[in-house]
Amino acid sequence: MNKYTGSKGAIVSNSFGKIKQGDILWQISSRNVCADLDRFGLINDSARPSKIQIDNQTFILSLTPGETVLRIWRNGKPLDILQSPCKKVESAPKRWNEYVAPDFIVFGGMVIQELNSLILSAPDEIPNQSMLHIAQSIQSDKNVICISFVSPSSSTAQERLVQPYEVLTHVGRSAVRNMDHARSLLESIAARYFSNDQDYLRLTVQNRQVWFDLEILEEDETEHCTDNAVPEGLLTKPR
Repeated sequence: MNKYTGSKGAIVSNSFGKIKQGDILWQISSRNVCADLDRFGLINDSARPSKIQIDNQTFILSLTPGETVLRIWRNGKPLDILQSPCKKVESAPKRWNEYVAPDFIVFGGMVIQELNSLILSAPDEIPNQSMLHIAQSIQSDKNVICISFVSPSSSTAQERLVQPYEVLTHVGRSAVRNMDHARSLLESIAARYFSNDQDYLRLTVQNRQVWFDLEILEEDETEHCTDNAVPEGLLTKPR
């Protein structure tokens, strides 16, 4: 068997089309293209003084279907194989889960959310005492509801009634089960406030009870939250 002694060409490691594993592919020619392969399977880039792979998209587009010849060495003999260019086969991109906006409730200058990875990703901002309650709540409950934000200009923040990242366990006498339940409880309180049937609200946060004047919370929500890009909340009267 005659050995290949040329200085051009690379050994084919995987069969494709009419090319077999073990062939030496040394040249690709087409209507206006003649590209010699080096030992690494690279060709000269016609656009700049550098090397490119033969699956380069610009190079493939320069080839003419039906007029592209692959010159190889197989079993001690040179062969010319007519091979139309084809698209580069790539693995399908990973399908990312559709973005789902976080659920939250705005009530009197406070933002209430279910504990999530985004909140936990800011441990430097979470006080140690809150982290302790969060850890305890995660062990005992499936859904942990917390106050993720307090408007800095609100009376709640000024009087330090609650702090961001504190765990909310009760609205009034009712233990909060999840976000839907918390929303239902707070919507009922807002409705009673607007009908002049309730003036105060009691929240239990981290084993302590905090009382709020609903009129002051309404002022916080309507006068101060707009400066902090907080959406309208449950205490904002419909226009």
